[in-house]
Amino acid sequence: MHPLPATYKPPTMLPAWGTHAGDLAYADGKYKVWDSFMEQIEPLASRVPYMIGIGNHEAGPCSSGNDLDPSGEGPYQPAWGNYGSESGGECGAMAAHRFVMPGQVNLEARGGAFAAAAAAEVRTSTADIANPKAAAADAGARNAGGSSVPGSAGSGSGSSVFNRRALASSRAAAAGFMREEARMESAAVVGKVEPQLWEGSGSVGKETRTEGYGDDAPGDQNDDDDNEGREDEFDAASAGKAGSHAASANTPVLSLPPRLTSRRKSPNPPFWYSFEYGPVHFSTLSSEHDLELGSTQQSWLESDLAAVDRCRTPWVIVMLHRPMYVVYPHKDNRVVGDHIRTSIEDLLLEYQVDVVVSGHVHTYYRSCSAAAGKCVSDERKGIVHLVVGTAGHELSNVEDDQKDWCDEVINDWGFGRFDVDGDTLRFSFIRTGDGRVGDSLTLRAKVSQGEACDRRREERVKV
Repeated sequence: MHPLPATYKPPTMLPAWGTHAGDLAYADGKYKVWDSFMEQIEPLASRVPYMIGIGNHEAGPCSSGNDLDPSGEGPYQPAWGNYGSESGGECGAMAAHRFVMPGQVNLEARGGAFAAAAAAEVRTSTADIANPKAAAADAGARNAGGSSVPGSAGSGSGSSVFNRRALASSRAAAAGFMREEARMESAAVVGKVEPQLWEGSGSVGKETRTEGYGDDAPGDQNDDDDNEGREDEFDAASAGKAGSHAASANTPVLSLPPRLTSRRKSPNPPFWYSFEYGPVHFSTLSSEHDLELGSTQQSWLESDLAAVDRCRTPWVIVMLHRPMYVVYPHKDNRVVGDHIRTSIEDLLLEYQVDVVVSGHVHTYYRSCSAAAGKCVSDERKGIVHLVVGTAGHELSNVEDDQKDWCDEVINDWGFGRFDVDGDTLRFSFIRTGDGRVGDSLTLRAKVSQGEACDRRREERVKV
């Protein structure tokens, strides 16, 4: 991450949630770098949902030679793409181990100490909701004993400090999930929505054992004295030691607060999944896995978009690491972007997706309302693409002359901010150097919430 200047003043109010579109820690197989990254994001991720996508520095071939990564699919390395081994053999295992995203109902089936502790906390939360008097008595006993959060099995006395802040929201999360499930079940009875509750894809299972994560990948940009040599191997056994590690460095991000709900039948988190917050539906994709016609991921995406209730969530935003629209001079990335666009752009247009958010290219740029590589006069027939690859890695070279679809480029570090109010969304690019707004854009939802609700009422009357 890019160090903030001494003059930088953090915002006085926390965001409702945060998203990170892949290339998370840039650890490339180094356990210590992951620990450092988790410690850096803990002040935010332990207090608000920290929703992630998978990038090329998390995915790719497994160092063990295993054909399948934790998504249940093999390495995606088409002849036309620049898909390599940048992750140092992580193949998504380290990210899947640390980030518990919506849609994974059976946490215990995943294996690993973090998922086990998260599952135990959710079980406790569910039991507390069912029996609040017993919960109050149990809370008093735990406070007297000095322990409030379950630790990982077999981790010893250190397990009681399994990062209380990271799991603190899980009780409220369980309550939120139970309310949501009851609401959807009730809605299904009267024909409002199809009940699609808590069915995992069944393809994640136990985490894949991968060997040699401490080895540096060729050309690794993170080589330093602290990371030389062989670090801890990453597998279920090493994960079981988590309770005795520094809690802040091994934070499991259990992003399941109220109003953040998993609704789709076959997600595969953290690779592809969806969630809703307020009036926004987010569909998260993995550009490191097959998105072509007939692929598992594209089939899920179509069912996910088809099931969105625009009366409840008028905004639909898609997040994936590699952008579909790529600025010059990044030829290899542009070839990949063109293929992704060919695979899914028509689908996104059909379901009137409002915005696509990406990273990968280390600069900030945004498009006009675009389709088929060109700006469209009717904004409802195009999609605005926001590429925010400016979290702190070395910035990319960007040429002055760009395609007509490119509306703005800022080659500086920063982050994006969404402010959503009903049918209106305001996006701002904030420079981290001084906290100023470098670029902004205001959009109206393609599908008006009022019109969507009116249509839904009319359909109920017909039924």
